Amino acid sequence: MTPIYTDNRPLSWLDIITLALGASALVTGLAGGAPTSVIFGLAVIGYVLLFTHGRYDLTEDRLVVRYRVRRVRVVLLDDITAAQPVKLAFVGQAVFIVLASRQRMLIRPRDPERFVAELEARQKR
Repeated sequence: MTPIYTDNRPLSWLDIITLALGASALVTGLAGGAPTSVIFGLAVIGYVLLFTHGRYDLTEDRLVVRYRVRRVRVVLLDDITAAQPVKLAFVGQAVFIVLASRQRMLIRPRDPERFVAELEARQKR
């Protein structure tokens, strides 16, 4: 489906620091022959790539969350029971989403208020 609304999530300063820490451990481990540092570096870099969102697409009936690498989470708009903008320490502005299954999601679009407005407009249809 073609997205009606798309929002990209930039890397946060915390993501950049985490990637730098992982790269530093990886390079240090490779240069010094320390396998523990190599494993730590790969784990940290993998965490950022696998578990941070890169883009959010809203279609007529679903929210598609695309991660930094080839991972996608699709949530039907009918399954979303609540969505509200929140401010969090160290993270900044985000959108807190509650699903019918009682799962919770925290996503970080560039403009949380507009994202929630677009989401609510799609849900009312």
